[in-house]
Amino acid sequence: MTPAEDERERKQAKARRKREKAKERERQLQEEIERETAEAGPSMGQVELESIQTQLTPLGLKIDEIPPDGNCLYRAIAASLGNDSTYQETSKLRGIVVSEIRMSWSRWTVQSFMMGSCDCNADT
Repeated sequence: MTPAEDERERKQAKARRKREKAKERERQLQEEIERETAEAGPSMGQVELESIQTQLTPLGLKIDEIPPDGNCLYRAIAASLGNDSTYQETSKLRGIVVSEIRMSWSRWTVQSFMMGSCDCNADT
């Protein structure tokens, strides 16, 4: 083996040890986080969610998890409307919402809400 090859192999071995050491530190950190999480008990959010669900269950209602993907508002609306296929595609639902707002713009302006003149139950 030439000195250059020997030097390259030595550097590669050192880099490999460094990567392995970093992986081990990351594994230990992850274990510590998992241990602390397990010992901490339920989070305030989990407690609140359970409390809300306890109140909803007798009413036959449940909480649906909606993934935060940029269309979550429209997915939440679609979920509350049921399984009507018209509303399952967020682009269609978004179009329906935009059309409704454009047709009755004066009801949707901020000034209407702030001045108390918004009749949000009025027919279009």
